[in-house]
Amino acid sequence: MASKEHRLRWTGLPTRKLARSSGGIHHASQIHCGEFSTWAVPWALLTVVWKTKMKFAKTASEWLEGTAWISNLTPIARDRVLADCYEHVYKNKEYVVRLKDPSLTWIGVIDGLLKVSSVTNEGRTVIFTAVPAGSWVGEGSVIKREPRRYELIAIRETRVLHMPRSTFMWLLETSYDFCRHIIDHLNERTGQFIAMIESSRISDPTAKVAAAICNLYNPVLYPMKGALLNISQAELGEIAGCSRATINTVLQRLKRAGLVHPEYGGILVLNVEELRDLAFREPSKKGGDGSCSG
Repeated sequence: MASKEHRLRWTGLPTRKLARSSGGIHHASQIHCGEFSTWAVPWALLTVVWKTKMKFAKTASEWLEGTAWISNLTPIARDRVLADCYEHVYKNKEYVVRLKDPSLTWIGVIDGLLKVSSVTNEGRTVIFTAVPAGSWVGEGSVIKREPRRYELIAIRETRVLHMPRSTFMWLLETSYDFCRHIIDHLNERTGQFIAMIESSRISDPTAKVAAAICNLYNPVLYPMKGALLNISQAELGEIAGCSRATINTVLQRLKRAGLVHPEYGGILVLNVEELRDLAFREPSKKGGDGSCSG
């Protein structure tokens, strides 16, 4: 057990000592980010809110305090989580996890975006999904204590929180609520991968892009998501396997249908249920309109 002063580790920066107070652990690192939390007003007003309500990013401990499961922990368990977890900042295209790496930590995304990918025997890269801010990934490999069967790569500069395997397993063994949360997480992840298998068979780029957006808009796996997905067209294209030109064409089509509204640095989701229906309806009902390569 750590003392009342704890440390979070940063890439390329000196380790900072963090003092506990009634408000949690604090340090002086800061970046700008947007907030977005409601659907109940027109998109134009939401855009103003997003662009004007800028503030300093949360510290790692503040981000942890905002997760769904930590409020159900005992004070002892909560203190151990805050003491043991550490932050690392990864640059664009930097590996967070490599194929066959040992599964030493459960991985949370404070800010940024990761992609989950692998390489086939033929040398082809396959992108499974993305992991946006507010998400956790890698619990299955940690539980089974097996080497990673995928790669995690930062698509942009990304702040990642690592929970050591020893802490993760201790929580599973001592906290019913945390165990329940992980079971729900694994169950939802299974459904996500089934949906990804379905979408991998789709050739229609509109459906592929809709599926990629829906995969990022999962309230269980990505509980901190609002109506605005903080993702660029280039990043969405990388996840969906489509060119940027195709992404732009598809987003304009979805905009005309009233399903999304492209924003500067993000995509405003207006109707996720219709997007999901478009992505996963029977292939015979979709009009093929070309490939993602164009």
